[in-house]
Amino acid sequence: MTRELGCAALAAVVACAGASAQRRTPVRATPSDAGIAIDAEAEAGPNKLELLSLGQSKLAKGMRETMRRDIDLAQEHELALAAFDVDTCMRAAFDADAPTAVMLVDSHAMTLANVDAAAGTLGQAGPICFRKGDVATFRFTGQSHLRIVVWQSP
Repeated sequence: MTRELGCAALAAVVACAGASAQRRTPVRATPSDAGIAIDAEAEAGPNKLELLSLGQSKLAKGMRETMRRDIDLAQEHELALAAFDVDTCMRAAFDADAPTAVMLVDSHAMTLANVDAAAGTLGQAGPICFRKGDVATFRFTGQSHLRIVVWQSP
């Protein structure tokens, strides 16, 4: 009988040890544990605008990024660029929280490109070009947040 009690006690100890080993989670040291302040934004990784710009960079090879904006469409429905100093071609990529209509018009209100989606590009098939002195205006129809990145050449 004492042998049976001894075996039962040993089995209980092994079972308890196994259960407690499973419950333990490893402690990971972070730079903040060492007293180093961490920028929360940097720790979170790139923001949505960064990701949009990086994801669409192949679209705009040879062009320079000229604008990157996060727009609340409940407040803004239009984004006009300054008049061009020289003949200029552009492409744009956008990402919205909900389906949004995005239209690119010139200073004569002529529609040059439009997309109705939650994400897309304007000028995917080829750059959209403007003459010197013309103004490009993006018009938005929607009620979400939208991120847009614009590339231009020259």
